[in-house]
Amino acid sequence: MKSFVLSGGSIKGAFQAGALVNILTTGKFIPDAIYGTSVGSLNGSFIADRVGRAIRAGTNPDWVEIGNELKSFWLQNITSFKKLGKKRSVLSQAFALIRNRFYSLLKMDYLYELLAKEIKLENLIAAHEKKLKFYACSVDINSGRIVYASAPQHNNILDYIIASTAIPVVMPLRYLGEHAYTDGGIREVAPLKRAIKDGATDIVAILCSPEDFTTADDNWYKPTNLMERFMAIVTHEICSNDIQNCLEINELLRQVRHVSTISSLANKKHINVVPIYPASPVKIDLEDFTTKDIEIAIQQGWDTVVTVRESADTL
Repeated sequence: MKSFVLSGGSIKGAFQAGALVNILTTGKFIPDAIYGTSVGSLNGSFIADRVGRAIRAGTNPDWVEIGNELKSFWLQNITSFKKLGKKRSVLSQAFALIRNRFYSLLKMDYLYELLAKEIKLENLIAAHEKKLKFYACSVDINSGRIVYASAPQHNNILDYIIASTAIPVVMPLRYLGEHAYTDGGIREVAPLKRAIKDGATDIVAILCSPEDFTTADDNWYKPTNLMERFMAIVTHEICSNDIQNCLEINELLRQVRHVSTISSLANKKHINVVPIYPASPVKIDLEDFTTKDIEIAIQQGWDTVVTVRESADTL
């Protein structure tokens, strides 16, 4: 089974979109499943929606066109922060704190309206049942449990996608009944383990932060940027360790002839994982970006895949 594993990364998801456009354009790697966290849920659900649209129209998905639509979605809709949300006023924040009812630094109503317009339950169901399974990773704040929501099992899948994109403190929690849900990245920034558990044998993991995380990033002076930086620092090592562990097991399996004689490898199988990282930090600010910044990030994603393709036959 071929799978995309799409990490979180807030507005840096434009890089991820550019990488996806490049991969879909070649037609060599067509996914059977997509697992997304945070902005990875946004990108993944968009692709699944377009696949479902084609199926419901009685046609085969045009993967090149779907990639182009994803690119257009970013360039036409994600053009500035004011198209996504707005800051809460200092007065409203102070009043909320007095009442012990802190909500978030930002309101993201415009983003949620955009997602409701672009992502339809019936399309996700059609895609899941016929061609492409999609899972949005979020976390139940009450229990700490990871939830991988899919359209057939969750009629309120859009709520889980919105929850998955909600950076803690920065964006509002999403309430489903009495439970509050937030960004799946606090538990699993890239749902690699879930993809493998479900039977993925070929995985393209697209991450929004460089593999070398020691690269300086001094753009954290604002509260929203600082929280994004905290999230990136906390989750990056977990994600990198998951990928490295998988690659090391692959190497051991290649070296050992009789796997059954080694208990630690008895239930392991070779997983072809192609990680795609930006070579340098994606320079884009959630509260202060332009269409040009989005264009640059998309091109950075496209160019990175070109480089990775030189050593990855699956792409």
